[in-house]
Formats: sequence, structure tokens, C-alpha cells
Amino acid sequence: MQSKNLLLAMLLSFAVAACGGGGAAGASGPNDSGNASPPTTSTPDGGGSNPETGGTYPDAGGSGESGSGGEEPTPPETLPPMTGNTFVAYAPYAPAVGTTNVSVDLGAHKNTHDFSGNIPFFNPEIGRSDIATINVWNSATGSAEHVMGHSLTDAGVSGRVFKQDGYTAIGVKAGDGIVEEKLRTQVNAFPIPTRKHFEWQMKFKFGGRTTSTPWHMAPVSESPATIWQFKTYGFGPPLLMAVDTDPDNAGKLRLSFAERVNPDLGGNNIALYPGVDPNQEQDVRIEAYLDERTPAQGGRGFFKITVNGKVVFNKQMQTTQTGATSPYNWSIGMYLFANTNPLPYDRFIYFKTARLVELS
Repeated sequence: MQSKNLLLAMLLSFAVAACGGGGAAGASGPNDSGNASPPTTSTPDGGGSNPETGGTYPDAGGSGESGSGGEEPTPPETLPPMTGNTFVAYAPYAPAVGTTNVSVDLGAHKNTHDFSGNIPFFNPEIGRSDIATINVWNSATGSAEHVMGHSLTDAGVSGRVFKQDGYTAIGVKAGDGIVEEKLRTQVNAFPIPTRKHFEWQMKFKFGGRTTSTPWHMAPVSESPATIWQFKTYGFGPPLLMAVDTDPDNAGKLRLSFAERVNPDLGGNNIALYPGVDPNQEQDVRIEAYLDERTPAQGGRGFFKITVNGKVVFNKQMQTTQTGATSPYNWSIGMYLFANTNPLPYDRFIYFKTARLVELS
């Protein structure tokens, strides 16, 4: 069992690292071609989703809305609470990829998709972490490391993935080396099914190697980072969220959202949210129905992105790639896609909330 778990975890880790995740469209990101073997595909009966969840399919709209986000953000205390049932996968688990199910060994009887600051890394109920893998630099060995979830303790990964002041800290330290072609520290979840209605709920801020250390403001494009993505083997992420210095305000950051649903068209920026104070918590909710079909084909897919209470994108569209055969998984962290050499400063993100909610 442990060897099977190790193999799956390594495949997930290599796929995420090798395929990268890229940055916002137009940035200097990897080619997302991938070079790892995908998980074994089969056609079992599926199962594995949380049986206690409910919800109805909303009207996602059709024309789409992309906003500059230049208005004053809604004060955090006025935002609606983050509610809903966290997605839980149950063994035996075979998440759907379109109309095909793919067997995935969870290494436990269930797996919970919640990496928030108040959730310990080690889950005593299942005897391991709910995290699948972590791509990170090991300063002790001076090499890149793929930390497997079954070996992760509550200590996390020294200095790079840890809990502090109610946050999950994920970051790259000054002087860290290359992890699969770029600078990165990425926390990777187990796969999720398509043809499902989900919402990623995130609340985070930026900083240095402690919650009280300020974010280092760098020139635009010097060290942009993908901080959230979901993707599958062999394709770029259908949607990602990245951060960089705001080109119109050197003292602020800008969040960008890019889709890459059609591999032939490359990446495409779909929404920007400028004027971000790195020291203040940002509330991001990404709602989606994951569907490889277009609306004309009867697909129900849509993306709805809300930042600090403002809807910056809302469109019915294809949301996963045609031809994908391996399950999708999501990642959070610091993937510095423009950097192939160590930086002289730290790059950290602090998640108070980072969870996946099932709405279907």
C-alpha cells in the first residue's frame, strides 16, 4: 500500500512541477508540456464525493464580466461568510475526467480538501496529511524535494511550509534553489472530479518569512508568482491566479487571473484586480462548474471570480480541457515562474483560509 501511495504521490508531484502552472498570460512561463507518466486510467463506477453536500446549479450568466477592480474593495467585515461543505473524497476513489473515471489511491479512507491556517498538517483521523505532495527546496541537502503527504508532520517543512498566527505559510526563502526549472514552493491537493460544481474559498495576505515581516516590493515582472491553480497532466492550468507588483502603483500588488482552456490558443488574461495591499487579507472566491464541453455542446461550465466582494469575472464557458485523461488537482503556494536563479529576498503567502467546497 505504501509503495502505491508513494508512486501516486510522486506522479502528482512530478506532473505539477514539470508542467509548472505558468503565470498570467503574456508572462515568461513554462511551456506546460509535462514529462511525467500520468496515473493509470480505468473505468470503475466512480464514487468518492462527499455524500452530505447539496446545492443547485446557479445562473452563471453568458456574456461574461471582467473588471479592472479599481474601486475600493468591500471591507472584510461586510463580506458574506465562507460557508458550505468542504469537499471530502472517500475511498475507493475514482474521480471523473469527463465521462471516464480514474482510480486514485488516497492512502487513507478519506481525504479532506482544506489547508486553512487552523487545520493541522497531520490528520490523526486518517493517520497522514490531507496534502498529497509539496514541491520545495531542501536547504539541508541543497536540492529540490518532493515531500510526500504520508510523511508530513505538524511541523510542515522547515522554514517554508508552516503554521503561524492562524495562517498556513507557504514560501520561497532568499537563496533557495530551483525546484523543477523554477523557484517554487507548492502545496498540492489530491485529484478532484470534473462535471462537478465547486468553489475555492481563499483568504490570504503576503509577507516575508514571518507574518509580521513586510512583502518585498520588487519591479514589475521581476518575481511574479502563481499562488493558486488547478491543472491536469500534460496541459497548462485551465485557470490560475497570479500576483505581481501593480504597474500603476509601485507600493501595491495586482492579482491576475488567466485561463488556458484551449491549449492551441495559449494563455489568456481574463481579469485583473489592482491596488492590493500586501499586508491586508484578500478574500478570493472562485466558483466553477468543471466541464470539458462548450456551452454549444450542452456543457454547464462556468467561472465566477469574486475578489473582496467584487465580481471580476463571470462567464459560462468550457472550463476543462478536451482530451484530458488524467484527473485534475489544485495547488497553492509560491510558484515564481519568471525566476530560474535564487532571489535575494523572501516570497511568502499566508493563507487563513484555503479550501474547496462542493456545491453540486
